[in-house]
Amino acid sequence: MRLRFLLRKEFQQFRRNPVLLRMALLVPLAQTVVLSFAANLDVKAVPVACWDEDRSQRSRELLAWIGAAGYFVLRPPCGSEQELQRELDGGRALLALHLPPHFGRDLARGG
Repeated sequence: MRLRFLLRKEFQQFRRNPVLLRMALLVPLAQTVVLSFAANLDVKAVPVACWDEDRSQRSRELLAWIGAAGYFVLRPPCGSEQELQRELDGGRALLALHLPPHFGRDLARGG
């Protein structure tokens, strides 16, 4: 019942003041158009700190593939977990990648 009365009241307002109807239709449309151009969700050049404990051909290929994608920029390699954490804490990297020992072997085995 209340909904019916509210809808009736709103439509009466639109009939009394046609500017309200135009605003109710055009403002959300304009916001949608303008904000669709303003919102950019593309990921580009995200700095990544990496700690490659494996140092195998496979791990180097993975790091090269990640760097070549254009979405990520690999920081100089870290030599320890503490160094990796310092990269993140210092704001020099937004992501951390740890490739454990035997990564290439485990990947070849399917694990």
